Parts: sequence; structure tokens; C-alpha cells
Amino acid sequence: MSYEAVDPSQWKTFFDSFSRHLSRQQVEIEIVGLDVGDQIESEWRPLGGLTYDPRSDTLYVFIAERDSDIGHAIVGPTEVWAEFGDEGLSSVVVMDRDGHKQFVRFRTPLELPPAARDSLTGGGPSPAA
Repeated sequence: MSYEAVDPSQWKTFFDSFSRHLSRQQVEIEIVGLDVGDQIESEWRPLGGLTYDPRSDTLYVFIAERDSDIGHAIVGPTEVWAEFGDEGLSSVVVMDRDGHKQFVRFRTPLELPPAARDSLTGGGPSPAA
């Protein structure tokens, strides 16, 4: 896997197009900087979408959760690097205007087989049976 620079003139198109293809993904956001250390902002939540707004110069990462309208904004990105793996886009690294690296990682959630899913939700046979 390697990183490819994304030209600033393509940020809106790039994020809008991948947002459609990443609808079943989970996202983790990590911020790294000398003044903030290394911190996880969001750990493996359902991805709602990604978009770059050139008017506000902000990259938005939306988290899709039932009881929440959580989002993450990266204001003033200066560089965007995309990492592609066997299944497509696997992460994005964004350098912001404050000198922080923000890692936005994607993964496909593990799908349980129907029998395991039913037993976890109480719909399958009893373990004592």
C-alpha cells in the first residue's frame, strides 16, 4: 500500500465520490501533533459520509449513529494523502493548518453469519438446548 497526494482542486470531487462507495464502512479518526500528542477522536463508528466544502475550506467527516449527529471537521487542510489497498480507499491523511496530521481510516465491519447473529439477539436456539 502506498499514499498518493490528492490535488487541492480535486478535493471536493474526490471526497464526494468516495463517500458514495464507503457507505457500509466504519471510520476511525486519529489526530497527531506536537501540541496535542496522539489522540483518537473517534474509534470505529459507522461512516455517514465525507465532503469537502471549498467555501469554508473544511473537510467534514460524518458519523452515522442513531441517537447522535456526530461529525468531525478538519478546518484549513493544507495537504491530503490517500492510501489505497486491495479493497479501495483504506485511509486518508490530512495535514491541517495547525500542523496536525489527521488520520481518517476506513474498514468494513465484520458480518456475523445468520446463526451467530440470531443467537446474539435471542432469535436462535438456546445454548442449553
